[in-house]
Amino acid sequence: MTSNSPPILESGGQAIAGSVNCKTCNTPFDGAFCPSCGQKVLPGRFTLRMLFSQLIGMITNIERGFWHTFWMLLVRPWVVIEDYLAQRTRPYYDPFRFLFIMTGIASVFIIGLGLFDYQMENMNELMQLNQTAQQQAFQQGTMTFIRKYFNIMSLLIIPFFTLGARLIFRSRRFNLAEFIIVFSFLYGELQLISLVIQMAGFFVFHLKYNWIIISSMGVSIAYYAYALKPIFGYSYPGTVLRAVTAQLLGFIFFMVASLILGLIIGLAMVFMGLKPGG
Repeated sequence: MTSNSPPILESGGQAIAGSVNCKTCNTPFDGAFCPSCGQKVLPGRFTLRMLFSQLIGMITNIERGFWHTFWMLLVRPWVVIEDYLAQRTRPYYDPFRFLFIMTGIASVFIIGLGLFDYQMENMNELMQLNQTAQQQAFQQGTMTFIRKYFNIMSLLIIPFFTLGARLIFRSRRFNLAEFIIVFSFLYGELQLISLVIQMAGFFVFHLKYNWIIISSMGVSIAYYAYALKPIFGYSYPGTVLRAVTAQLLGFIFFMVASLILGLIIGLAMVFMGLKPGG
């Protein structure tokens, strides 16, 4: 008969001995994790001390997980990609969770610090020179929509960039799903890198919008080349050229898809007798 007594715990709350029943699936087992569902054995009720210990452990754990993934993508991104696609996934954070977290962090700072509004003001100054009042109103509505769903818009462009890269790099080593993993890692890392560049350009160097974008794009292309050259074996100039072409192609795909979607929505609204904003 299986005992329900609490396990023997190390300092820090890790179960090392004693049989328990899993709190989730009721499977009896010995150890720190349920072999059936993966549930971790916790030392009694949640306490502030336990939460603080878990927080410190998450922040200081550089051997694996989020911070390890972030650091390795910064210094040796090709190692992360090669390891993960070879199914050595244990040391690394999930690429999609990593992408969502980095995009969320970047979005909060870009919107919260006014970087997005600053960029839009500069863009409006450039685009409103020969625009009618109706065109300006439409543009303002578009910018408001992008601001509201900025993090989602940032994520939606990933499949199109991935498709562009798949067509340009033409590697038989990776299928489309693996390319999505590659660019989820790289694009997630670039979210924070681009954020730092934008903050420096805005708060330190007081650059105009176009120079901030040029700087951000230049660093992005350089990072892609740095990450992908060891994987695909092209020269640095060849990798840079392919990275630029892939980004342009992905942007074109994204714009075409957006125009088609906008046309469909517009036709649907006309068919239903609705007016934009009504």
